[in-house]
Amino acid sequence: MAKWYLMVLLLLPICRADIVLKEEGYLKLPNRDGAQEIDSGTATESAYDSNSRFLYVVGKFSRVLHVIDVANVASPAVLQTFTFDTGTDGYPLDIQVCRNQAENRAYVAIAFGEQDPSKQGHVILYSPYIRGETALKPINAPDERITVGIDPDNIKFTSDCNKLVVSNEGVASVISGEFIDPPGTINIVTIPLTGNPGVKTIEFTYIDDPAETDRLLALGVRYMVRTNPVQPGVQNPFSNNIEPEYIAVSPNNAYAYITLQENNAIAKVDLIDDNPATIFPMGWKDFQFSTLDLSDRDASPNVHMKRRRVRGLYQPDKISFLEWGNKLYLLTADEGKPFNLPGASFADNARARDLENEYSFPWDTNNQFLASVLDDTQLGRAIVSLQDGRVGQQITEIYTFGGRGFSIFDSNTLTREWESGDMIEKFSRWFYPDVFNSGYTVPNFTPIDERDTQSPFGGPSINSLAIGTFKGRTVLFFGSGQNGQIYTFQLQASVTERVEPEFQSVHRRGQIDGTWTNLYSRGVMGDIGISDLIVVPEAESNVAGTPILIALSERSGSVSIYTLIDQQFPLNVCSSPPSPFKSMNHHNRTRPLF
Repeated sequence: MAKWYLMVLLLLPICRADIVLKEEGYLKLPNRDGAQEIDSGTATESAYDSNSRFLYVVGKFSRVLHVIDVANVASPAVLQTFTFDTGTDGYPLDIQVCRNQAENRAYVAIAFGEQDPSKQGHVILYSPYIRGETALKPINAPDERITVGIDPDNIKFTSDCNKLVVSNEGVASVISGEFIDPPGTINIVTIPLTGNPGVKTIEFTYIDDPAETDRLLALGVRYMVRTNPVQPGVQNPFSNNIEPEYIAVSPNNAYAYITLQENNAIAKVDLIDDNPATIFPMGWKDFQFSTLDLSDRDASPNVHMKRRRVRGLYQPDKISFLEWGNKLYLLTADEGKPFNLPGASFADNARARDLENEYSFPWDTNNQFLASVLDDTQLGRAIVSLQDGRVGQQITEIYTFGGRGFSIFDSNTLTREWESGDMIEKFSRWFYPDVFNSGYTVPNFTPIDERDTQSPFGGPSINSLAIGTFKGRTVLFFGSGQNGQIYTFQLQASVTERVEPEFQSVHRRGQIDGTWTNLYSRGVMGDIGISDLIVVPEAESNVAGTPILIALSERSGSVSIYTLIDQQFPLNVCSSPPSPFKSMNHHNRTRPLF
């Protein structure tokens, strides 16, 4: 009798406390003219200074720096907006803050890219902003510019502020009929207490050796533009086509890991010794074991998430270190990114249905899978690779862009230990079906009009992440670069010793009852096009008992502030526990192929 009573208890619904976001303040950022306009390039990247409780935000296309007081979480306010001249200063691409009180170091670093795609960028170190100032104060003026590589997309300080790591993407372009593809490089800037910084450059030219090129290609590292698209027959070096993006610096300041998003790889760089960078392939995800929606023509408003015979290139964007269970991991946002070259009619991607125009398939013409590839309601609308899975003029496998979730790696071996499967897309479907796989395309659409528009591309397009703690639990946050949703997971030692995140909640700020223009004017557009997430730790938070989460969003040009609460999610709906007869680990653990 006792056994049956226990079984009944195990199967009863459970009402538990989940980690849920509580909305605090919201701020629309002005452009360089002081006007508030939708999607005006005012919010690209951000950095937080815990000493002053100031948030620094750079807007690339508006060429601005906002200094925002976020001490009052309910009412953030812009203290000062600085503008930059395109010709003189360039475009602000990234910003970081670092303080080392023991050595009396305090820096605000801004990376600038040039309008001319062939010119090197630069970094300037400034003193932190002091309330009331009307001008930025460069360190080492008048010789304040630190020359770095081309398109310095991301910067990260070591924790002691002694070094600054710079990733130079070297974006390819065609200008006046000339193809330009600068080499992707990494700079390590050493910052002395006095005097000018020193700069070391890490290049990837060793991969131009044919044997090394072949080895990396066999492992799945992508080489998008192999010949000059405007001068047929002229080779474009592999090292030119390497595109470094986001950086994570190890806790001991010995290494940096940099995502090579378009290349579907991660580079490990030694910050101490002069060793060449090591490149690790990220592999692909088999969607025969994980569902997804690849069509925006599949009888909306219905959602059709199915297992498909397609592979997803992970192509991680942002990256961070995660310490759990006395072990060090890497956490990646697997956004995906097709490669397009305006001005040369070159792209490494196309709609699946268009493949038959130039390529053959190994499948019989009556094959059911081939029929789905040509059907817009199934795979036909999907954006797929023209390079991966191709042998000569035959497409043997279909590859899409992005893993539609996140991954956790052993930081020593770069083995994928955990992967989110179809969790992210399913949670969007379950909790926000009216805006499933939506994004922002034109201002006169409503969020509901945008529903399903991103399914052929990257779906939820997870491109930002942050890590914090809340009441003894490690909390992972992930932001969508499209639909404005923030996904919260936790790691709790009492639940699992393995690094297996547990879903807590998903939150979408804003309304859906008007056009984007209308919602923006009312201040209820939400966090559309999230570009950055920052956690202010509990120890530094001025709100008792909770860290603070700050979301920066490009399309809505906004800053959102959240605190955390323990609350059942969704509210008033208790969850049924996993069956005691099955494994509790339901996620799909796909691993890269090395």
